[in-house]
Amino acid sequence: MKGATLGRYAGQIAFLGVAASLLAIAALLGAIGWRAYQEVYGQAQRLQSYQALQREAGKADSLSAVYLSVLGEIRRIREALPAQNQGSLVLNMLGEEARHANLALSGINALDEIPFPGYRELPFEINLTGGFTDVVRYLHALETRGMVLQIRKLSAHAEAINKSRVTAKVELSVFAPGAAGVSAPAKETAGAEAGTP
Repeated sequence: MKGATLGRYAGQIAFLGVAASLLAIAALLGAIGWRAYQEVYGQAQRLQSYQALQREAGKADSLSAVYLSVLGEIRRIREALPAQNQGSLVLNMLGEEARHANLALSGINALDEIPFPGYRELPFEINLTGGFTDVVRYLHALETRGMVLQIRKLSAHAEAINKSRVTAKVELSVFAPGAAGVSAPAKETAGAEAGTP
């Protein structure tokens, strides 16, 4: 009887053994699947982070390009006026442009320089006579010379006899790099003339 009972449960024990081994294999496959899922999820997260960095890097590249462009413009502005005797260079340029625009220059008054950290303002008052379109061409020529300037005031009056001609008074400032005052070579020259070293 003992053998019959054992025989009757032997099939169930074999079934339980097969079921247990199938459960163990399923658990092993589940663990491997979970590990693979974590790996794929981690890779997806890294890919998203990388793509976000690429987008931000594109912004940084465009900012770098803008920065380099601005530096180039600043360099171009600084090179437009030489470091020495900028005031007389600007005076010459104002006179030449007036002549090129067919304007009669009745006076240029250079006002006191205004110093700022790293640059200075060179203000001028200019009195011109000529055609109104010539005055406009003159101002346009000044603005496109590669210098930083600001027209502070412009007044134009038609002449009483010839209405096609105007008398204009222009107040403008040219901004130049460097500190205000006499340049170093001019100081040395002035000291040599005075007899001081």
